[in-house]
Amino acid sequence: MKNLFYLLTLFGVQSCFAQYYSYNNQFSDATPRFKIAVAGGLQKSETDLSSGYTQTGWINYSKTIHGTTGIRLVYEPSYYWRLEFGYEKGKLSDADSLVNPQKAALRYNRNLSFQTETQLVFLNVTFSPNEWLKIWKNNAIDWQIGMGVGCLKFNPKAYFENEWHSLHSYSTEGQGFLYDNGKAPYSLTQPVVIGTTSLQVDLHPKWQCQLSFNYYFLFTDYLDDVSEYYIQDDLFHRYFDSKKAAIASQLSNRRRDGVRVLSTEKRGNPEHKDAFAGIRLSILYVVNRKRF
Repeated sequence: MKNLFYLLTLFGVQSCFAQYYSYNNQFSDATPRFKIAVAGGLQKSETDLSSGYTQTGWINYSKTIHGTTGIRLVYEPSYYWRLEFGYEKGKLSDADSLVNPQKAALRYNRNLSFQTETQLVFLNVTFSPNEWLKIWKNNAIDWQIGMGVGCLKFNPKAYFENEWHSLHSYSTEGQGFLYDNGKAPYSLTQPVVIGTTSLQVDLHPKWQCQLSFNYYFLFTDYLDDVSEYYIQDDLFHRYFDSKKAAIASQLSNRRRDGVRVLSTEKRGNPEHKDAFAGIRLSILYVVNRKRF
């Protein structure tokens, strides 16, 4: 009986550990695999301030493309699919001043702009169609597609009188004001749905390189603090002190022609939620791939 108990215990303990098989003639692979990845890349916003018109040259366009850095932990139970938990930090911005004034005079005259630091925590699940399609005959090259969810932290700001101002605190479209059709303040933490596709190449049995394209769908139209209508200046003075009201008025209406518009005039387009896109280059380390 003691021997039987010992064998059952040994079998149970062994079953808790990864199973190994030959990766090549020098390394053995584990199931599941665990990886650590560091990443750097570029990202661009898609908001009410993003250009739908030809911009005035690459130099201006490049002002709205910003770098990102990140880290991921990867759990890969098979070559067919994996889970990725990660964190990214970056920046997004855009401005009406960058559009071509001959093609987008109204946008150019609106003269709104924003920038925000971003922090994103996410969980992706990705699949490898190559395991079924066999485009590449070995696992040294892998094509991956997937979806994910995340939580984005942001805080849109605008530059005014030699200072960056947090637009959220100035209620530029009357958010939080108690008047007819008043809107609640938007949250600076928002859920995200992520679509991703990537190409991964083995540099070494324990090191991999991955180039990915990601698109981030948001459930808010206030990533850039622009969504619906202008409000009347007297509302700022009703809820703020005179100094803050004056700044809020300038941040809300930055038109080049100086016209104080009616509250029925659109400031943005609430019919389309904001989004952003990014390209990432990652270096992955396979933790539990062992040399013979």
